[in-house]
Parts: sequence; C-alpha cells; structure tokens
Amino acid sequence: MLRSLLRLVPVAALSLVPLLAQAESVAPMPAKPFVIEYTQAAPAQKGQPATVAVTFKPAKGYHLNMGYPTSLKLATPLPAGVSSPKPEHVRADAVLSETEGRFTVQLVSSDTGNKTVPGLLAFAVCTDTTCEPIKQPVSIPLAVK
Repeated sequence: MLRSLLRLVPVAALSLVPLLAQAESVAPMPAKPFVIEYTQAAPAQKGQPATVAVTFKPAKGYHLNMGYPTSLKLATPLPAGVSSPKPEHVRADAVLSETEGRFTVQLVSSDTGNKTVPGLLAFAVCTDTTCEPIKQPVSIPLAVK
C-alpha cells in the first residue's frame, strides 16, 4: 500500500505544475488610472493669497470624461489659520482636456510654515469601453514664509 501511495505523490505534484504556472502568469493589479500633482506658484507670504494648482492626469490608455461633473471641495473646516475665498470649485472653474485637468486654488495663511489643506477631488477617467468615476481625497501642500 505504501508503494502505491509513493507512486501517486509524483503524479499529484506534477498535476500542480500547470496551476502554479497559471498563477505566476496572472498580470499584477494595475496602478491607479490617474496621477495627481500639486504646484505652488511661489512661496506664500504670511497673510497674502497664494496659488496652488491641483493637476490630475489620466494614466496611459485612459482619458478624462469631459462631461463628468468634475469638482474640488476643500475640507471644512480648513486647517487653523488657513482660509480660502473659494473652498468649492466646480467644472466651470477647471481647465480641462482629455489628457489633463487642473483647478487653481487660492489659499491664505495667517501663520508661517508648511501647511496641508485636505479636500476631495471628483472626476472620471475612461477607456474606449469603460468609465470610472473617481472621488479622491487630496492633501494640498502650502508653504508660507
């Protein structure tokens, strides 16, 4: 009986080889279908308006959905000492193309130092066959001298 079990072990092991090969050939999960970048025009001065661009770009194979109600809403309340004349931005406030979107955010800080302003960016990226609505938390950096 032991001899017949030993003969089965190599057969059972060989039957796993195709399954292992399939597992290794599965493509990794794709990265996010977009990137977000932040650009501050110049270092802010305490008490003076500063401009930060929030740019979002679809990944290769995707494009921005031009009809989606794109928006950027800063968190309320804003961090201590930070204010914004326009905490909510709608599609009409954005510069949009199929390859890039951008909101320009104006911020004022009553303190010096580095700040982070949270918000929520909403947009959609599409392929030729699918569309993915995105609601992405953002952290807008603000450097104040």
